[in-house]
Amino acid sequence: MPHAFDECVRIGRVTDRLRPSMESRALQFIMKSVPREFHSDTNIFIGGCFICLAWPRIEISDGQTKVVLDCPTNQGMFSRDDTALIPFLRRFPELCARLVDAHPLLRARFRAFDAGSPA
Repeated sequence: MPHAFDECVRIGRVTDRLRPSMESRALQFIMKSVPREFHSDTNIFIGGCFICLAWPRIEISDGQTKVVLDCPTNQGMFSRDDTALIPFLRRFPELCARLVDAHPLLRARFRAFDAGSPA
């Protein structure tokens, strides 16, 4: 049976049918991958990726590959240097699935997490 996340990747987008569970699992993955003492930081590290909120974008880099995601811009303005990333993602959980899907290292870590392995 195909894995829900693999199905999302295969079709290149998160389907409406999978969206709610994918978003919540992606947020859980991010929350568990970042030690609690870093939840108030503007930047985080997960699986060899540096993730930075540079509103109106989130930048993901592993030193070789850089990916940029656009953030919602119709729901307020956020300071580039003073907005903690984890609370921001909790406010916009739909970004979590996009963030996890955006970079191959994060995708692999999420698959392991979703299969029951530690993040």
